[in-house]
Amino acid sequence: MAEMEAEEELKRLQRELDELRGRCVNGQLKGELPEGFLELFQDLGPEIYDKIFAFISPSDVLQFRKVCSHWNAMIVRSCCRHIDGFREGSRPGRICISPKLSEGGLVEYVLSSVGEVQPFHVKPERLRFCLLPFSRHQFAVHIEDLEMNNVFESISTWSALLGDNMTLDVIEMSLKNCSSNSDPTNSEACEEFLKSPHCRNLEKLRMVNINLESLCGRGKRFFDALAPTLKECAVSYQHRSGSSLDDDCLAALGSKKFLKTATLENCEAVTPEGVIRMVESVFRRSDGSGKTFVSADVVKLSFKNCPQLEQEALKSFKKPEGDVDDDVPFQELPDGSLTMMYKSAKSRLPVNVNVSVGTSA
Repeated sequence: MAEMEAEEELKRLQRELDELRGRCVNGQLKGELPEGFLELFQDLGPEIYDKIFAFISPSDVLQFRKVCSHWNAMIVRSCCRHIDGFREGSRPGRICISPKLSEGGLVEYVLSSVGEVQPFHVKPERLRFCLLPFSRHQFAVHIEDLEMNNVFESISTWSALLGDNMTLDVIEMSLKNCSSNSDPTNSEACEEFLKSPHCRNLEKLRMVNINLESLCGRGKRFFDALAPTLKECAVSYQHRSGSSLDDDCLAALGSKKFLKTATLENCEAVTPEGVIRMVESVFRRSDGSGKTFVSADVVKLSFKNCPQLEQEALKSFKKPEGDVDDDVPFQELPDGSLTMMYKSAKSRLPVNVNVSVGTSA
């Protein structure tokens, strides 16, 4: 009996909603809201909102939110209830979204506020509704222990669900222990996502035991697709034999305009020539247009347990052409790391690059 009453109540709410939808034009309501309309939705649980809004187009929901500030507040409050860390009258900080495999083998999504401990599990069809109030909010994407095919599937799914009217501001991305038995043609989903508006402000990237060739066909394509806003990058492998990061990847990474730190561990394909190419890419950022380098701060590059790298080999390399004092090679600092300062005739500020080569503690 209770189930039938709940079903009837849901149908009634949906009828009221359909009426409202028909009266919304360009964010304006024709006539007045029906008497008692807002009260119908005032105290609904989030599960009812899910049922009502899960299959309504983003444009319709945006129309509803424009029509009435109370309606907008109810939608936002309901969605925020899903995300731990939300308090009445506030919004969560950075939101973490992480695809996981459910017991049935299907991909679902885990949402949480960064720094909070209680996650919320979301089925794909509910994802858009839960994220709708947070368009252009800062997000962290964490993908761990999934096969690459599932990674591609999850990326394609949420991109399709969000559509063109909603953008996640992905600031941080982490990929860890994702096995590489995937169809290379599926890697286009990853490349398209990295180049999409969702990732145009990406600042931090961390990858552990990731075969880059399985992500974008070739490792360099992956780094080429990353936004120039990237500031920090860490790539590590448990075993050197699993590394797929090479000299071409280093050159592409060094070209990122705002890169400040890069840490690479157990990368067996990296050579001294690749490190120099990476340093030259950093220097070229201050030389290509004749404009001032983006920062006078030191760019720090750290290489650990990379078998082909030796500090002595790096010392023999000279600076790129165009430096005002190109006869001075790398200099050794008291801590054992190397430093090179580059100042082109076209740039008012020098670029300082510190390179450390060693083993993990």
